Amino acid sequence: MDKIAVQRIIDLLKEIKGINTFYDLHVHPFEVMYAPLRYHASPETKGLFSAGTSEYLSPVINDLDLRKRTVRAENITHKGCWRNLPF
Repeated sequence: MDKIAVQRIIDLLKEIKGINTFYDLHVHPFEVMYAPLRYHASPETKGLFSAGTSEYLSPVINDLDLRKRTVRAENITHKGCWRNLPF
């Protein structure tokens, strides 16, 4: 999708949203199961928590390639990562 199509979808979502507040809350299963990271509040950006010291970059509207593939679980090689799972 080009940048214009992305903007159109965002505009439609804003219309659906109306006056309601949307929150981006998500969880990474690895972190839930193994708790390797500790999150800290950002002193510069209210409401932002992170595990590292990377600079926060605001989201931008750009072209979007939905054909990109995600990493498959069997290709993760973190030592011991899957050791205690029940499957």
